[in-house]
Amino acid sequence: MQAQVISPEWHIAYYLQAAALITLGMDGDAEDSLKDGATLESNLTNRSTLCSFMYILMVPAMLTCCNIGSKYRKKLRSRYNLVEAPGGDLTLHLFCFYCALCQEFRELQHRSIDPSLGWMSNLAQQQGAATAPPGNQFMGR
Repeated sequence: MQAQVISPEWHIAYYLQAAALITLGMDGDAEDSLKDGATLESNLTNRSTLCSFMYILMVPAMLTCCNIGSKYRKKLRSRYNLVEAPGGDLTLHLFCFYCALCQEFRELQHRSIDPSLGWMSNLAQQQGAATAPPGNQFMGR
C-alpha cells in the first residue's frame, strides 16, 4: 500500500492508512496495515529506550558544563559588582545558556575586554595599562 511509499519507518502512516482502508470497507487490508504499524511502533519503543539510556549517560556532562559556566558567571559578577539578575547563575546556565553566554560576552566587551583574545592576552593588556608610569609631575600652587 501507500504507507510504505510515504515513510517505511513511520508507524503513524500505517495507522492513517488503516483508517482510510476501514472507511473504504477494506477491513482485511486495514488489519494488515495495523499489524505493520504496531510492529514498527514496538521497534521504535526499543529504539527510544536506547536513546533514553544514552541521554541519561549524557546528562552528567551537560550538568558539569552548566556548573562550570555558572561558576565563571559568579566570578564575573563578584569582580565587577554586578547584580544576580534575571535569575540565579546556575539557573540561567541550565535553562538558557545561550542567553547567559551572550550576557557575559557583552559585559566583558562593555568593560573593554575582548574574550576572543583569550585570558593571557587580556591579562597582559590589563597589566600593561596598570603599570604605565605617570606623566611629568610637579608641585606648584
